[in-house]
Amino acid sequence: MEDISASPLYSEDFAPVTSSARNWTTWNFTSLWIGMAVCIPTYMLAGSMIREGMNWWQATLTILLGNLIVLLPMILNAYAGAQYGLPLPVLLRASFGTRGAVLAALLRGLVGCGWFGIQSWIGGEAIWDPVQLLGRFSSPVVVIISMVGLTIATLSTNIAANVVASANDIANIAPSKISFRMGGYITGFIGILIFPWKLLADPQGFIFVWLIGYSALLGALAGVMICDYYLIRKTRLNVNSLFSPNGEYGRWNWPAWVALMISQLPVLPGFLSQTGVVPSDRIPAFFQDLYTYGWFITFFFALVTYWILKTRTINRATSSSASFNYGFITRAFRTRNNNPDL
Repeated sequence: MEDISASPLYSEDFAPVTSSARNWTTWNFTSLWIGMAVCIPTYMLAGSMIREGMNWWQATLTILLGNLIVLLPMILNAYAGAQYGLPLPVLLRASFGTRGAVLAALLRGLVGCGWFGIQSWIGGEAIWDPVQLLGRFSSPVVVIISMVGLTIATLSTNIAANVVASANDIANIAPSKISFRMGGYITGFIGILIFPWKLLADPQGFIFVWLIGYSALLGALAGVMICDYYLIRKTRLNVNSLFSPNGEYGRWNWPAWVALMISQLPVLPGFLSQTGVVPSDRIPAFFQDLYTYGWFITFFFALVTYWILKTRTINRATSSSASFNYGFITRAFRTRNNNPDL
């Protein structure tokens, strides 16, 4: 691999991890997944299901199935990073362009900042209110174990799922100037600015505006990335070009952005209804129901749209190149016939 350290898109934090240093096993990846899935909001979700009439094993099974469903796209998206030793902001350069990846990463990074604030607020309330916790258990040992478990759950999720991801996404704005550490500080600052206590105070807004709203954006991002890596590039990436502002991936990959915007159209009416921008009685029930499946709808719309647009772009480029080569050969042949001395 060429020396890429002088590139403005390079930093030590974004440098490709060498093959010899990629020593994670299935056990490491599984532990990371479980550590991110086991968190206080998961307990809150299980509790709400039980309050709605489920018993404990039905609530547990529902949450397990939900995590298994989202595991498949997580694995598909994470495979490229494990294969080439690259963080997500760098991988986004292949599908969205070296400059477009900055905006694409921020779409995910801001969500991570929001969840950092939410997790920190929920975890702080649970951990720093031992009086409430003591009132629910008679044994001090159980209280201590519960507090330790809540602390570990909050830290494992917040560090792995929110801080690391958001810090990288923010550092991607200017990799040579913003370090991972600075990105982490900015993540914490933004996490406080979103006022997570106000977001959690409105369950309707938390679920139908925050959760489903951002899932529609992330579903589209995943659809474009998975299509680009598996269907368009056949799992082959040019790592050097990922760090080149003017490399083969370009600055902006417009088919990706067009696909992302088109994918939002089916769920936009439902979002406008939930936010109150448009009265709900003016939005057909079909679109309101469609909005609740936002991640899946935008994922498939973005994947299919991007595949159509990108393959047509590639075919046109190939056709133009072939026409140029054919014309060049024809002109050369005619020149030779007209000049026997050549």
